[in-house]
Amino acid sequence: VGKAVLAYRDDASQVDLGVRKTRYSISHSSQLATELARVRAHGVAFEREESLLGFGCVAAPIGVTGEAVAAVSVCAPMNRMRFERLTAPVRM
Repeated sequence: VGKAVLAYRDDASQVDLGVRKTRYSISHSSQLATELARVRAHGVAFEREESLLGFGCVAAPIGVTGEAVAAVSVCAPMNRMRFERLTAPVRM
């Protein structure tokens, strides 16, 4: 959800990347910039064990095109997560 909202904010550079929750957490501004560009291009954000080991999420921004006032996500254990199958329903 964080990346889905952050992708449409002007102050994304203000994010503190110094605290990593897992070894998969984004830790460099270039990584974050790449992820946020991907969210803007595809309208959906993916999270693979970045916040909690063993869990993944698919999230989409809520708002008019090019803006996010909120986001919605579906999260599940990684062994049951079907990212591709959930992308379209989450975006809807």
